[in-house]
Amino acid sequence: MTSSLLMVELPVPAGREEEWNTWYHEVHMPDVLANVPGVVATRRYRVLNDADHDIHYVVLHEFASLELLEAYIGSTTVADRWGEYEVLWGRPAHYRRRGLQFLLELP
Repeated sequence: MTSSLLMVELPVPAGREEEWNTWYHEVHMPDVLANVPGVVATRRYRVLNDADHDIHYVVLHEFASLELLEAYIGSTTVADRWGEYEVLWGRPAHYRRRGLQFLLELP
């Protein structure tokens, strides 16, 4: 089995970047690792070249297999977690959530 990724791109809630980053690092990411079946790692990146949009961060959740990622994407857990996010931070104007299947790694 090879790992697969769930890539999430979200805008920062206006005027709440420091609070949002603290929540993301101290609450959300540890919660994903502890409670989403198949997640083996999670990483955040700051977007450096997206001046035309308000997406400033990308999160990559690594799943142990494509099957586990597909099961998560098709589950009610996604909607439940999204609902929790909206209660805390509001509904973003736009976001992207994409599953990525591993193809090749070169040394």
